[in-house]
Amino acid sequence: MLQILSTNACRKGSNQSFIQQITLEKSITKDFVEYLGEVGHVDYHIHFPRVFFKANMQGHFIMSGALNRRILEVIYFDKDHSKSIKELEDLLANYADKQM
Repeated sequence: MLQILSTNACRKGSNQSFIQQITLEKSITKDFVEYLGEVGHVDYHIHFPRVFFKANMQGHFIMSGALNRRILEVIYFDKDHSKSIKELEDLLANYADKQM
């Protein structure tokens, strides 16, 4: 189960997006990345020394991270990024439900 342990304040990106770094309670697994691929578009880079991914979730946000790490960087595109933050929380909760 992946739960958000902490977040930093959103900062504004150059294209009017909002960027946030999220620390998860547990490390990102291959299973989680595969789940993201079921609900969005994922670029999964396994040929690098540190396996990483970038996932586009329905145009609302892009998240990126590295396998076996606990940090996600999320770029929110909606002006009301609180709605996208809720969508991210729902995404993590749905993944947790899938694991049970």
